[in-house]
Amino acid sequence: DKETSTSIFERESASPTEIGNLVAIPHPMVNNTAISSISVLVLDKPIIWVDHHVQVIFLISIAKNEFYLWEPIFLKLFKYLVKENGIKKIINQPNYDDFIKNFQNEFN
Repeated sequence: DKETSTSIFERESASPTEIGNLVAIPHPMVNNTAISSISVLVLDKPIIWVDHHVQVIFLISIAKNEFYLWEPIFLKLFKYLVKENGIKKIINQPNYDDFIKNFQNEFN
């Protein structure tokens, strides 16, 4: 909704969500959505987000009643994408089925 969208930009203004290794994980500060979702955008070429290059963007929206999942999801994403360099797999083979398989393996 509009409030969530506005909140994402407010969050980004307060502190950019680029986390290094070509990844940004924007998210709202206020979220009244009933359904959790993660949207993924893989760019053909990196862009400057604020201070760092970003090529893959994970927009995370966690439902209010599932907010307890925010930190575990973020930490697993960070581990896979940055520490284990899973971002390279996504960039080099931006195939939806492969991405979902790798993503599910990481979270199971």
